[in-house]
Amino acid sequence: MMPPEFDHQRWLLKILAAQDTVSADELAAKLSLSRDDILTAVSELQGLGVPLNTDKHGNCCLDGELELLDADTLRALLPTTVHASLASMQLHWQTDSTNQRLLELPAPPPARARLCLAEYQWAGRGRHGRSWQAPFGGSVCLSVAWTFPRAMPEVAGLGIAMGVAVRAALDQCGIPGVQLKWPNDLLWGQRKLGGLLLEMRTGQDAATTVVAGIGLNYALDESSRAAIERLGGLAPVDAGEASSGDRPGRNQLAAQVVTHVVHALTRFASSGLEPFLMDWRAADAYRDQPVRVSMPNRDLAGVARGIDASGALRLETDGRIERIISAEVSLRPA
Repeated sequence: MMPPEFDHQRWLLKILAAQDTVSADELAAKLSLSRDDILTAVSELQGLGVPLNTDKHGNCCLDGELELLDADTLRALLPTTVHASLASMQLHWQTDSTNQRLLELPAPPPARARLCLAEYQWAGRGRHGRSWQAPFGGSVCLSVAWTFPRAMPEVAGLGIAMGVAVRAALDQCGIPGVQLKWPNDLLWGQRKLGGLLLEMRTGQDAATTVVAGIGLNYALDESSRAAIERLGGLAPVDAGEASSGDRPGRNQLAAQVVTHVVHALTRFASSGLEPFLMDWRAADAYRDQPVRVSMPNRDLAGVARGIDASGALRLETDGRIERIISAEVSLRPA
């Protein structure tokens, strides 16, 4: 059940998305709220990064377009086979982390997926304990849970398969030329378009459940860009800048990501990592480039020589190849 204040925010934005300018009094009448309640809701949404403008008379309007995620629209956009494979689907107005929501649920049955999406995450997680920063409605934040019925020796390479799947979804939505940065980032023009976070747990029956969290920058304002840059790392880019034409619809992008990820999980379960290696290597952002690899106990400088058959980074240092696994590792250009 959505808290009342979130429901007020949702209906307020739906009204504003359908009209140019609406007065606070008109909004109050439509939503059976007081004028002060409306102004409070507007202030809360502005605090989340929603591009809302108000004047001294209480008139409100959206500064630009805002496409809210919609469960019925998403279901209609999913292929029948993918829709049928969903064990459950959640769409949150706000939540701490879509990964966390799925980790707290029972593991889905094998060959079935649990899906969780959110308009806004206040504690979205990135790698190395970093937070995932995005304004309300300005990203595509979703997680997919999947159970492999047995312990799989290649499961550590699943992030490679997920990167290939999300890249294919972006290309399908008119965002070509995305590169993959080992182990789990998506780049466009050497800027970060998105990232993945995989969390795993093993049950008593040795089955492995993976929750794949995916975050994509959809529409970033200047304050959001500044907040992301303060976290360090690569400068951000959003879907509008990376698109070859018009920015894809937000529901369309989310549906394509879910479709490609579910297909990739199905393929990985039957064939492992091998079918994804060629596509990943073709999109490798740093192949044959000098890089620096930071690990908890040491740093290494060398030349990135792609990935091996298990998805580990091949780093050439002093004429020899060192194999780097992805756990708590950071890769940067030298």
